[in-house]
Amino acid sequence: MILTKDLFKRSSKETSTDSTSNKRGTACKITIRYDVGFPNSITIRGKGGGLSWDKGMNLKNVSRDTWVFEPKGDANNIEFKVLINDQLYETGYNHTLKNGDSIEYTPAFY
Repeated sequence: MILTKDLFKRSSKETSTDSTSNKRGTACKITIRYDVGFPNSITIRGKGGGLSWDKGMNLKNVSRDTWVFEPKGDANNIEFKVLINDQLYETGYNHTLKNGDSIEYTPAFY
């Protein structure tokens, strides 16, 4: 399924074939495609999967423009947004994931 919102696109590869499991089901994976420039970082805030709206968690930088986050714990009904340096929120709606979902997209920041 491809969903397009005003300022971001979801990848056509939304569901994971990863068989890794957590306590309540299949693991989720969030992949962000964005070259934030050295020495900046991408963080994530939200609820569910160990996330908090109060303080961001770092995503793992796997290449120049690729950042990955795999939620721990209860990964059911995760709601999130990504930020640059845990300060500048991406624009648009909050993203949601359920057990086993994966998402890959390029956020917009203003």
